[in-house]
Amino acid sequence: MGRRYSSKGWCAQFISGSALLALGAHLRQHNEQVGIQIEEPFSILPLEAFCNGAIEATNKEMLGAVQKGVFEREVEH
Repeated sequence: MGRRYSSKGWCAQFISGSALLALGAHLRQHNEQVGIQIEEPFSILPLEAFCNGAIEATNKEMLGAVQKGVFEREVEH
């Protein structure tokens, strides 16, 4: 004869099994995201904004130097 399970025992096994399955799926998704970040670490860094700020600062400095006539002076050797 087969085993007989009470309705409470079967329900508890189903809930605990479902919870373990959900936990496994969550951990697998998390591991996949970690793998993506390892393969492409610069996708989360604000490099474009940083470069745009550096370029803008350099342009302002160059325009200021041009307005002051720095490039018109003779360079002494």
